[in-house]
Amino acid sequence: MTLLELIEDCARRGVELRITGEDLHVSAPVGSVTAAMREALRHYKSDLIGHLRKDPAAPHRSIGPAPTGADRSRLSVAQRSLWFLHELDPASLAAYVVRQVIRIEGDLDPARWAAALDLVVQRHDSLRTTFERFGGRPAARTHEGFATLLRNVDLRELSARDRDAALASLMDEDGCHVFDLCQGPLLRATLVRMTDSDWRFLVCAHHLIADAWSAGLVLREMLACYRGGGSDAPR
Repeated sequence: MTLLELIEDCARRGVELRITGEDLHVSAPVGSVTAAMREALRHYKSDLIGHLRKDPAAPHRSIGPAPTGADRSRLSVAQRSLWFLHELDPASLAAYVVRQVIRIEGDLDPARWAAALDLVVQRHDSLRTTFERFGGRPAARTHEGFATLLRNVDLRELSARDRDAALASLMDEDGCHVFDLCQGPLLRATLVRMTDSDWRFLVCAHHLIADAWSAGLVLREMLACYRGGGSDAPR
């Protein structure tokens, strides 16, 4: 694995890299760091530190509002390519979804968590966007109000082994689901209760509206919104 491949792999998997002094710190969703990536991180540690020092703000960029009057209907070259592939074979686009999962420990209020999700969706136009055909060409449509349903799954009655298997099955199911680009939403979220104080939050989004970095941003903003609603926040 080359240095460039490692950086791209980190971006796809939502792995964040930052430096403190001479140390490289890695923050990643559960299960996203493979053995090969861990070895590559050790091998390229000094190069990565040098790369991050050239652009120290990159891992913490925020998404600002679109300029007033901006044409929100136009797609980028990459988006048009993905849309065209979807038109040819919608079932093939399971490979073009972004999936993230985080583990949450503590007392979690599902209603407050759902409210945090709604707030983040309202903040970002891309999460409220669908794609339609006009005159044979694709166009993006941003909706003012868009409800993203939070699916709740309770696995507490299963054995530990069966819980892990059920979680893996849910993740596979999410990755194989075909999005309807015209109807939306192009974001799915599932809150899984493993035990009384152990949770998993699964996010699956079409690559037309999100990448690994922005999906990670959604998760971080949700945690911030949830914590803003009370002092008994999980971690």
